[in-house]
Amino acid sequence: MDTAKIENIFKEWQSKSYLTRMGAYKCRLRSDGSGSALFLSTTILVIIFVYCFIDLFPRESLVFILKIIGVVWVLSIVLGLSILWPTLYFYKDRMVESKFFGLFKKSYQYTDLEEITCKQITYKNKSGSVDHFMSLNIKVGEKTFVIDGDSVMKSQFGRLSRFFTSCFKPIFVNQVFFEYMVALFANLIVLKKPEPDYSVARTAALKYFSESKYSRFDYEKQLDSCLDDLLCYEIRGGRKIRTRSYYNYEDYCYRIMKAPGVDYADRLDLLAHLFECAYASDNMVDNVELKRLSRIAYWLCIKDWDFLSLKYHFEAEKQAEAEQKKTEDAQQRERYQTVCSNRMREAYKMLGLREKASLEEVKSAYRKLVKACHPDTLPPNAKDSEREEASIRFRMITEAYDFLCAELAAEPVSVAR
Repeated sequence: MDTAKIENIFKEWQSKSYLTRMGAYKCRLRSDGSGSALFLSTTILVIIFVYCFIDLFPRESLVFILKIIGVVWVLSIVLGLSILWPTLYFYKDRMVESKFFGLFKKSYQYTDLEEITCKQITYKNKSGSVDHFMSLNIKVGEKTFVIDGDSVMKSQFGRLSRFFTSCFKPIFVNQVFFEYMVALFANLIVLKKPEPDYSVARTAALKYFSESKYSRFDYEKQLDSCLDDLLCYEIRGGRKIRTRSYYNYEDYCYRIMKAPGVDYADRLDLLAHLFECAYASDNMVDNVELKRLSRIAYWLCIKDWDFLSLKYHFEAEKQAEAEQKKTEDAQQRERYQTVCSNRMREAYKMLGLREKASLEEVKSAYRKLVKACHPDTLPPNAKDSEREEASIRFRMITEAYDFLCAELAAEPVSVAR
């Protein structure tokens, strides 16, 4: 929580006469429907009572009863309205929930806030047109306060979103930004042509979401839904061919720019993760992907210098990874050659040959050793230890022979031949 920013925001609000006499910013909450339910149920009970029991009372007492019913009805209306329109007051140091015209108040410290989420609500009017409304959800313990705002985020909602996004950045979660960001990742992933690269890019995107503050959302389901909308398959010549259609990513970038709580650092961080997703596969990024990243950076109003810095940074990392892999492969080949040469030396020694003997000499030496060292050539009265020793020696000779044949690019020759 940035107390200096809170102080400056309250000074600005005070200069524009947004604060109450007590120095608080007043905000209506969304009703949970309990006030309407109370008013409606009381009205129904009054109507039922008057209809059923009006003939059972004399006129003198009936007037008195109707007066009581009227008072109860008015009180239910007042109580219902007070529940229907709860109010939040934001002070410099605390947040106060007020009900029933200020008779019931509860104070919360800003340090007690656990999460502040910005969401988008979409619904259709009676005319069929679609409206987009924003809402701020403030969570304290198990309780959540919902504040509505209009589609252009003016007046009350716009000021509150700025207040929370400026001062409570660590606990502010912008779901609108998250949804548009998932769409941009999906838009970039489908540019990967080979299926392995496509899968690697998807895994990199999921890894980013799982390790970020957006892990509480169902990021995997939403990403796969976006990818299903983007990917199309056609049967051509008996084969399943993947075709592509693309989101209007300029529109998503524009929406991200207008989302509350998204500053330049957030947009630059998003572009960095998009670069990471693009460079996730072993292949270098092609011109199509690089052009798409360039356009996304343009629509996110990222400076050219920052874009080029990210580009050169990831290219340098990719080249360094390639050089490291090349070095590791060379070292592995060298180790293999060393081990292989030592084993060949031992194999030649096992067959009783000089080093670099030809394949014919290896075959000839092996046939001689098979006739001399095979366990079946031992006399019938030989001991079990002698037979076991002969079997071990024969197996070692055979392994040395097979290894030399493989290294000399020849098929192993069986004993029968």
